[in-house]
Amino acid sequence: LCMTIVMAVIFRHALGIVGPVLVVLLAALWTAGAMATLGLSMTMLSNMLPAFLISVGVGDSVHLQSIYRDLRKDGFDNRAAILQAAALTGKPIFFTTLTTMVGLLSFRLASVVPIQEMGLAGALGVFFAFMLTLTLLPIFLSFNKTSLFGVRKEVKSDFIQTLVSMANLTSYGTRRKRSALLTLTVILSLAAAFGASKIYVWHNPMSWLPPGNELKETFSSIDKHLTGTSNIQILIESSSPMGMKDIEILRGLEKLEAHAYAYVDAGTNRKIVKDVTSLLTILRETNRALHGGQENNYTMPKTQRGISDTLFLFENAGPEQLYRMVTNDFQKSQMTLRLKWLEATSYIPFAEHIEQGIKEFMPPQATLRITGGAYLLINAVSNLIFDLLRSFGAALSVITIIMILLLGNLKLGLISMVPNLLPILFIVGLMGLTGTPIDMANILVASIAIGLAVDDTIHFLYHYKVNFRASGDVNGAIAESLKQSGRAIIATSLILASGFSVYLASSMYHLQRFGALIALTIFFAVVIDLVVGPALLRTFYKDQKAETPEVRSKAA
Repeated sequence: LCMTIVMAVIFRHALGIVGPVLVVLLAALWTAGAMATLGLSMTMLSNMLPAFLISVGVGDSVHLQSIYRDLRKDGFDNRAAILQAAALTGKPIFFTTLTTMVGLLSFRLASVVPIQEMGLAGALGVFFAFMLTLTLLPIFLSFNKTSLFGVRKEVKSDFIQTLVSMANLTSYGTRRKRSALLTLTVILSLAAAFGASKIYVWHNPMSWLPPGNELKETFSSIDKHLTGTSNIQILIESSSPMGMKDIEILRGLEKLEAHAYAYVDAGTNRKIVKDVTSLLTILRETNRALHGGQENNYTMPKTQRGISDTLFLFENAGPEQLYRMVTNDFQKSQMTLRLKWLEATSYIPFAEHIEQGIKEFMPPQATLRITGGAYLLINAVSNLIFDLLRSFGAALSVITIIMILLLGNLKLGLISMVPNLLPILFIVGLMGLTGTPIDMANILVASIAIGLAVDDTIHFLYHYKVNFRASGDVNGAIAESLKQSGRAIIATSLILASGFSVYLASSMYHLQRFGALIALTIFFAVVIDLVVGPALLRTFYKDQKAETPEVRSKAA
């Protein structure tokens, strides 16, 4: 709704609103249908895909519509304006789609299945948005006959054009001013790199809820007064002829149990294991019952014969309860550890503590494997940074190649990666400096950031390349590129920033952080593309001239 209102302010015509809105809605709908067809699940990560598809779909649509509107203002009839707008934006939109899909498909390298599935679904959604932008949107524009979508021929400038002109003037000054601008960019980049070095993984869904939330208070009460709200389970497999009745295995489990109880969490300075349930529990309770219920007999029988007899008696009396702990052939059993709720990465030292106890106390005829909710979360969260770096590295390599191919120039392709990477560096650095952790809720920020940054960079540099080849004039090519793509870049940034800012009104903290980070990323991307980008071009292309037909004619 917010983005629709901003589009209404910018385009001031129903057709300028309905087209982009339908593009993103249909892209989201088709993505959901594709996920159902492919058997992909809706998870905490894929729930954020609609926001990402809105970003991509609106970005592509607004770029095409902005060019269309400028052409109508310059006197093109409706059909010619649609065709020319599609011709000018079709190739950049295709490459922005390609680079964004590469970024998302790089998540297929992740070790966490929901992240893999989110990457595939997102890539499909981006492709759907691209197809709808170039097919459905022109259909809506074809119904327009007279409207200039909010601009008037007699008005030379509006607030968006004023921002574009300011961006051009910022890097247009003397060499000293450009050097100062680039030096400031380097200093901010170094500060961001320092902040990025402080980034860390910290995942605690309970921290997302505000104080006083009924669910959070109830959860905390259960965790405090009962046996804990988290768990780790250990699967025990016996290769002994006695199976789980083997006294050596059971004695090892006793030591492992005591080892678990003794663990003290370094962060809270308290013991976190509140209860341990295993075959030992049945043996102790049965032994106590056989000795008149005396607490000092709440122990495991001392002999192999005593263990076998005790389990035989219990099996005859309550086989269903026994088989919850051990298979009927006594070859497999389980141990459940009830734990106090901690942030996910805080369980990592405890898991290492248990693994050490298994190696130290368990006999060779027993094989133990750790599982359970907390342990699965440990594995998922502990792999986040590695997965993020691996997938981002792969995406960065492919996107660099694509940029070089699109721009047809190695130097220009490498220059293009500066405005592509700086917004991501700035946002990650800001997260590190402000102590904002990476968790399962904001891992999408980096992929959205590179998607937004690459989209703006491609549109700006593609038009720069075309104009520079035609004129050979760097400043003229930059000015023309800003005229053709600057308005669209600023318009999409305003629309997307306003839309994602709505997340700040959420009652859940992780959604507030998500909205704030994306809005800031959009701000960084537009400033770097329209201010730092031209400064780089004027610095590295200041003495070069393109081989235009006029130049070739003079040379001949």
